[in-house]
Amino acid sequence: MVHCPLSFVLLLSLLSLPVRAEQWPDEARQRYGPSFPLEKLGSPERLRRLESLIDACLAEVDPGRRQRALDALKADFDLPIEAFERLASVWRGPVSDAAEATARAATDPSEEPAALPRGLEPVRALPGLKLYRAFYAVEGAGEPQELVIGVPDTYSSSKPSPALLALHGMGGSGRQAAEAWAAAAAEHGLLLACPTAHPRWGFGITTSSQRHLRAARDWMLRQLHVDADRLSVSGVSMGGHATWHLAAHHPDWFSAAAPLIGSPREVLACLENLGPLSLYIVNGQKDEGIPLGPVRGAATRLQRLRIPHRLVIHEDRGHEVHADDYREAAAWMAPCQRRPYPSSFTLLAGQEDHFRAFWVEILEASGNTSQELSILDSTTGSEIERIRTLKPPVRIEARAEGNTLRLVTRNARKIRLFLSSRMLDLHRPVTVEVNGRRLWEQAIEPSAAFVLADLLRSGDRGMTFAASVEVVCGE
Repeated sequence: MVHCPLSFVLLLSLLSLPVRAEQWPDEARQRYGPSFPLEKLGSPERLRRLESLIDACLAEVDPGRRQRALDALKADFDLPIEAFERLASVWRGPVSDAAEATARAATDPSEEPAALPRGLEPVRALPGLKLYRAFYAVEGAGEPQELVIGVPDTYSSSKPSPALLALHGMGGSGRQAAEAWAAAAAEHGLLLACPTAHPRWGFGITTSSQRHLRAARDWMLRQLHVDADRLSVSGVSMGGHATWHLAAHHPDWFSAAAPLIGSPREVLACLENLGPLSLYIVNGQKDEGIPLGPVRGAATRLQRLRIPHRLVIHEDRGHEVHADDYREAAAWMAPCQRRPYPSSFTLLAGQEDHFRAFWVEILEASGNTSQELSILDSTTGSEIERIRTLKPPVRIEARAEGNTLRLVTRNARKIRLFLSSRMLDLHRPVTVEVNGRRLWEQAIEPSAAFVLADLLRSGDRGMTFAASVEVVCGE
């Protein structure tokens, strides 16, 4: 038996009551578009209550209460799946407690959402932008980790804002990164999220570091009105290395990337993953710590792959970043738009942490040998973590054509494909072809529960999925 919080039970009861037909406000029609079946919900109050239930489910930090909120939302309320995906994609303000969210909606459904989450600590007011400090949980980190937020004066809860995940260099801090980016962020209306690296694993290729940066991005998406399709990443030095790594292994997280005085290093082997992104790359000719060979080689490969990018080599600079670099990088990234459902992309993955991108997930690899890479602390020489890598990596070339998904795979035994009404007609059978063989051709049963469960995992309202299909590739 599932026990739901009282506020959820009350709201579900209210949602099931008959409601009178009303004139819908222009705001609701503008938010959801002319094709959204508002009349099926009966009233604006019912819409607001349903929105709050969804928000409570997605923003609740306690896993148990999250699951109970999800259980309370398993019904789709007679909405077409396209409408539910649209409903779930709208940000309704920062929420840290599910019961509080539902209670607020029940008592005053007309109340506007707060622009910022409670508990932010003011740090500094700069021209056009204010800095705050927040803390968020990271698995394995022990204490909550610091995140400095930059909020431009143009930020509003009523419209999504472009955003930047900014990573500092060795010995730096989130505040240092935020202050360096402040002028450029204010000029382009960018929200800033600047985590402070963990003293042990920093920003790097370890699983712990990736978990840290994922948590920072998730906090931003859940607590601020971020346009998830205009979220970029940039970093300096150590943060520049991490920017290359994050963009190549999680290309579905970002619209653009700007590695500043960083090196592509191991990313040279999987540059094809960057296909859906746009890159702005800055290095110094006199930088003795960052060889330019790999950087130039990466740029040449990006050119051949027709991946949008700009390479800036400052002839008179070494390992340094100036104000003009931040300004021009921000100008490059700000207008970039993510394609959350690309019709074609390539995924090369040699670690399990990198097994999902966009609408493809690798469930089982084959034909590989497993190797362990020991990551050492550069100061003490002690081992930080062991990373399991696959040789050769799994390779998937994915393409969506009409209601058919075509994949060419190498070293993959089993994969999962995520389906959305935004990329396919889910009212018609979906066909899956792998390596020229038709492995699936059936009708799909999308559900609101699937939409919410996947959103609960990702926190990304710009990329929702309503069903999935698993296929055995037979390799």
